[in-house]
Amino acid sequence: MLRKFPEASGAFRKALLIQPNLAIGYLGLGMTEAWQNRLAAAMSDYRQVPRLAPKADIGWIALSGCAEKLGNKGESLEYARHAKAVAPSSFAAWLQLSREEGISGNKQAASKALARAKQLCRTAGKSSAR
Repeated sequence: MLRKFPEASGAFRKALLIQPNLAIGYLGLGMTEAWQNRLAAAMSDYRQVPRLAPKADIGWIALSGCAEKLGNKGESLEYARHAKAVAPSSFAAWLQLSREEGISGNKQAASKALARAKQLCRTAGKSSAR
């Protein structure tokens, strides 16, 4: 938020030197790269997240968003589909899938994915209110 990317990158790199299998370190490093529009570097970092945390949707979602920014619609859609597959109860995964289906021109699939995301959001809201 403070846009101190060199400092943030340095901290994430240091953390990864200490603990090279730290998925959140690669996610953070990828985010600093993406914010600086270094998308190829961000993709490289983001690819490590699903390798280290295969059940987490966030790595696939980050890859999807980054691929979209690079103009790779098909690749972005595939990453979004992976996010949904590894985390079928994730609101964020379904929302990303809806976005990518829409960009790819599949309005019906986008609508269905958005409906599922909304359903998961409502369900999460009800269970957290208890």
